[in-house]
Amino acid sequence: MLIVADPTEDLEWAQKEGEQLFRVLSEKVSSSRLEIEFIGGRQVTKLKLLSLIKGKNIIHYSGHLYFSDDPLENGWQISESKILKAREIKNSGFNTDLVFSNSCQSNSNASRTLNSDLMNNFAGAFLMSGIKSFIGTNWEIIDNQNTIDFTIQFYSYLFSDKSIGESLFLAKEYARRTFDTNDLTWTNYSLHGIPNQQVILDPTKGKTIQKIINPTLISKFYPSNIAVSYYSFIQKQKEETESPFELIRSLIDSFEEFSKIVGGIIFSDHQHHSLGKYIPNNPTTQLKLKNGGN
Repeated sequence: MLIVADPTEDLEWAQKEGEQLFRVLSEKVSSSRLEIEFIGGRQVTKLKLLSLIKGKNIIHYSGHLYFSDDPLENGWQISESKILKAREIKNSGFNTDLVFSNSCQSNSNASRTLNSDLMNNFAGAFLMSGIKSFIGTNWEIIDNQNTIDFTIQFYSYLFSDKSIGESLFLAKEYARRTFDTNDLTWTNYSLHGIPNQQVILDPTKGKTIQKIINPTLISKFYPSNIAVSYYSFIQKQKEETESPFELIRSLIDSFEEFSKIVGGIIFSDHQHHSLGKYIPNNPTTQLKLKNGGN
């Protein structure tokens, strides 16, 4: 994970946000699960940022946004009045799971009216650059502790094995119930991307599943059709090259094979599995019964 805070050195609360987020996550999340880097101020040059974002599956940015009529020219304002544009991120081969852009408008865009349509276009530009999910605001954020607390709550849920969508929902619920009634922080954030995606998974969870469903026993004792289809699913899961949709499709295939076997067993002797209704083997007998004959 990479935290980028106040590259232009004129947003005091952005710097505070980055520092607090870095401290809380470093304390709460084991280093074996999360490698976290922090960069801020004049250190955030374009070349350095392009280098640092590679290989990071989460990027949190707190600073100024830059808007353009061309979506791929949108970006983040960094040090020396430079702009890191969505086009440059795309050309770098950048591919990450989540970008959280807790940002406000730059002075150079002050003439633009910041609204949800403009922010949606900005999010779309980053999705076009290869980002899987993007969280951004619908209007200017308020510089206060509530904004920081909301952000920390989101990541606390995310690193408790919640999906991106669920983490955002729970953080909004926390803000709605905890902050003053006139505080609309909870309404300001939108997710663009994959809501059910889990960015960080607890490595111990998979071991529990393996104890419940043992692939070795399935392949040894189950019918070959079930064993082969389930083995195919397990291999795709281990390789981590398939999309979630393809994994679900593979699991459905395995379930279908299982259903065929179970269905064959149930209906192989249908007279004993007819829920109390006699089902004749002979069509003539069936016709007589229907017409009330003997």
